[in-house]
Formats: sequence, C-alpha cells, structure tokens
Amino acid sequence: MIHRSKLPVIWNRKDAKGKPVPFSFKFVKKSTGEVIHVLSATLASEYYPKRCINVKIDGSDEIRTIRTITIIEFNGEEVYV
Repeated sequence: MIHRSKLPVIWNRKDAKGKPVPFSFKFVKKSTGEVIHVLSATLASEYYPKRCINVKIDGSDEIRTIRTITIIEFNGEEVYV
C-alpha cells in the first residue's frame, strides 16, 4: 500500500536523460463510478488548487486530466488516504 501523499514524488521522477518515468494507475471515473486502468502514462503537468494532474497516455497523443483523489491504485500498489 502507498499513501496518497507519496504519489507526487513518484509521478515527478525523471530518468537519466531527464525524461519522465512512465507509471500505471487505476482511478474511478466520477461520472459513472467505472474503474479505469491506465497501463502506461507520464506526467504532463500538475496543479494543486484542484488537486489534479494531466497525464499523457503512452502510445497515443491523449492527455487526460485526473483528480488525484480518484486514484485507487498506483504502479500496482493500493492507494490509501
């Protein structure tokens, strides 16, 4: 298990060349309650007034905004508050 406060450290990691390190996560879609599993993504940006992150889904040009409170699993570990 991993505490929600540790997530920014992980999603902000860079490799030796300065490129963002990919991560996987699951989150709950607010509108439907559906659990979405993202196999590989990198951080595009983050902003804290709303506690959201923008992630680039690997293998596509899609950038998705995720409310961090909806993340229930990160890199295969359950997230707790």
